[in-house]
Amino acid sequence: MQPGKPGASSVEFTINAGSNDTGNADRDKHMHTADFFDVEKFPTITFKSIAIAPTKKKDVYNVTGNLTIRGITKRVTIPVQFLGAAKRPVGAMRRPASR
Repeated sequence: MQPGKPGASSVEFTINAGSNDTGNADRDKHMHTADFFDVEKFPTITFKSIAIAPTKKKDVYNVTGNLTIRGITKRVTIPVQFLGAAKRPVGAMRRPASR
């Protein structure tokens, strides 16, 4: 998040579709099949933001972007709370957020 410029910021992430852990090994294995994530054909889930807008709540932003699961892309909006920024030992800024 760019301080004072949420609209100039962006979010992008990739998730290993086979990394789910529901606490039930049989269910997790089933979720890897074509019934759910079909991780053999579609090994990743991706999200790329297209807009970030402040909400009425302090430090909460609506992050809108394209979520792709199983090769199908849908536009979604996720509320995200900005938790602040910290300087990493190598000098780069890190800006964690939570959902």
